[in-house]
Amino acid sequence: MRAAVAHRTRRRRRSRSHLAAASSDLVTLAQHRLPVVIGVHHDGQIGMIHYMQAMVGRAPYATEVGEVDYVKMAEAAGLKGIRVDDPSHIGLAWDEALAEDGPILIEFMAGHDFPRPSAQRFKLGIVGGWTGSRPDAHLQAPSYVAAREQAAPFARRLGAEAARRGSLDVVDLRGRAADGGGHEAILRPVVVLGDGAKWIWEEVAASFGSERTEIVDWWHGAEHLWDLSKALHGESLSETAAWAEHAKHVLWRHGPVPLLALLRETIAPNDDALKVLQRERGYFTTNALRMQYPRFRQQGLPVASGAVEGGAKHLVQQRMKRAGMRWSELGARAILHLRCSTLSDPTFDRLAS
Repeated sequence: MRAAVAHRTRRRRRSRSHLAAASSDLVTLAQHRLPVVIGVHHDGQIGMIHYMQAMVGRAPYATEVGEVDYVKMAEAAGLKGIRVDDPSHIGLAWDEALAEDGPILIEFMAGHDFPRPSAQRFKLGIVGGWTGSRPDAHLQAPSYVAAREQAAPFARRLGAEAARRGSLDVVDLRGRAADGGGHEAILRPVVVLGDGAKWIWEEVAASFGSERTEIVDWWHGAEHLWDLSKALHGESLSETAAWAEHAKHVLWRHGPVPLLALLRETIAPNDDALKVLQRERGYFTTNALRMQYPRFRQQGLPVASGAVEGGAKHLVQQRMKRAGMRWSELGARAILHLRCSTLSDPTFDRLAS
């Protein structure tokens, strides 16, 4: 909640949860004709609960409170009420409110999408060698990179660690450059394995040479197929599991081309299912080259990001997302860097120092 003074008018911005907890204040404001402007962010939920869940990394859900009319609530208490459902009218509403002599409430209709604060989200990447052959292939000498920041700076951070580990080393030369001025450098082969987030391919993968291989985490793709099956057949029907397992088998054994053919032949039972089907067709089409799991397995490449999931649990969650914890930006950055440094080189001498 923020408060500022403009002339003799005091302005307050409240979420719905704040107003629900302080509704008795409306009567006091009206009785004493206090020059206070209250702005209510009406998102269809008890918003502060949703916001706090997002802050600590929990699933973003909130209590639905129904269609409460806060303008009428204000008027019942003796205040003037204004409703704003068009962002272009926000300035006019504030001008009207600040011109009032007494208390006034502005209800901003914001819809049901309360955004998760992206600056508070932890991002984690692991750089390491992939060695051995299946089923004994494993990640070797992993180094961790974690931060609470936007995608672009985190991509540069992760790319710098990968370069330090040799991802940009020249391993060979071939042909001549297009201008005839020399040989083209061949960089070390790199695998970029991610959970499907768009920024991974646009920000991180683009940092490496053309020899890179991009792979979508297998379990992430399987989750998409389960979501589609639930939309097509319902939540708990036997057909749901049967269709999902069949689609997973097609993708795992035969790759994305047969799966896309299956999706084209699939008929949605209703409009809602059709929207999900069209969305998933687009998702698997966009990521088809990253889902060639038969070829990847034949080449001995990793197809699941379990190391990152495990790292997120023991590096971030077990230390930084315990009950009641709140972190400043500086404190979060410091502990993340410390844990990444320690876990990237867990030798006795390093731990002792």
